Amino acid sequence: SPGVMVALDGRIGNMVFNRLNKPGDGDIIVHHRGTSVIGTTSWVVSDPDEVRAPKEHVDLLLRRGAEMAPIVSRMRVKAVYVSSRPLIAQGARTGREVSRSFAVIDHSSEGVSNFFSVIGGKFITARLMAEKVGDVVCEHAGVSVPSRTTELPLVPYWHFYG
Repeated sequence: SPGVMVALDGRIGNMVFNRLNKPGDGDIIVHHRGTSVIGTTSWVVSDPDEVRAPKEHVDLLLRRGAEMAPIVSRMRVKAVYVSSRPLIAQGARTGREVSRSFAVIDHSSEGVSNFFSVIGGKFITARLMAEKVGDVVCEHAGVSVPSRTTELPLVPYWHFYG
């Protein structure tokens, strides 16, 4: 299920703007560094490697964003991006029908030992997903050490651009 997001050239707030309704297209604005990101759309495709940001999705996000914060209509679009979410479901007609949960898969039942995958989830659940993968791998390896993921701070992005 791909989704489009629009990044505006400027930060318009310090807290998330979110519609209090069932999840839908253009229902959130997240402020990140010097931008405000409007998101997201969702649809189902047969090939997740071949996705483009449809113009009508961009227009919809800008219109819905301006409904939440009128200043959006006067701002420059800094970037438009699209990516495919590796969601786990079958038979969904729309991307909104698919759960954003995740699963850890042990591939030993397929004849591949010591190989694990994590599928599904979202950017905001990445840390929890990593913790659960670590737990499964430790259990498989016979290691009983509690996860410290929630205690350790993440390295800031600028550390990698020094």
